[in-house]
Amino acid sequence: MKGKNNVLPTAAHKPRGLKDSSAVLFGRHGLGKTYLLTTFARALIIDLEGGSRMMRATSIEPNSWAELLGWIDKLEVDDHEFDTVAIDTADRAWAMLEESVCKELGVKTVGDAAHGKGWAMMKTQWSRFVYRLINLRAGDGRKILPIFLCHEKLVPMTERRGETSIETGRTLVSVNLPNSGKLILLSAVDFVFHLFIDEKSGKRLLRTQATDTAEFRIEAKGRGAPGCALPPVIHAHFGALCAEFDKAFNNEGEQTDAI
Repeated sequence: MKGKNNVLPTAAHKPRGLKDSSAVLFGRHGLGKTYLLTTFARALIIDLEGGSRMMRATSIEPNSWAELLGWIDKLEVDDHEFDTVAIDTADRAWAMLEESVCKELGVKTVGDAAHGKGWAMMKTQWSRFVYRLINLRAGDGRKILPIFLCHEKLVPMTERRGETSIETGRTLVSVNLPNSGKLILLSAVDFVFHLFIDEKSGKRLLRTQATDTAEFRIEAKGRGAPGCALPPVIHAHFGALCAEFDKAFNNEGEQTDAI
């Protein structure tokens, strides 16, 4: 591998800006996930469920997996000013992919394909889609911040005792995706934000870190390092996220107000 750009680094880089990252945003139906997107600067909502129709938003509404990929193509080559692109929702994007794979293989369900071919295609194409968005750049080369919206799913937690699975009485709060799609998405992104309403103040907040309580395990996530990470809970607004991001990473990276 020879080339003028293949130069080994000589020093550690500083933390990068918010738009160099990627995120999942999940929460219960009706909490305002789509509305939160409208507070992001220069955001395009790829609306797969019609959630933006009753609000002021810049959005498009693909009706199939092929149409969805076509819009991603345009974001990569057309002139535009979008700095944030949101998939609303990843749940629906997964369903569109499943419909596309079934049509391509001529089967009714992905599991009907012989030798696990359907599920193999699903995982390959989903992984390609997720990482394409994570690395998405506009035609002028600037990085675009990708956000994947997901609905919330509650799953009773169990533990193995010998050959028996016993319910623990606790609940896993996670994204509403099958495990194969969920593992690819959550491991790929930098942040998994859980949107919730604080019972005392009534304010909408974002959890940025995995949380365990006596009743719940909440699958949030935030990358960073000791002394260089987002606080566990922040206000659910783009401005608050920018401020906390700059504070957490010591203003060493690209400033988030440039998004």
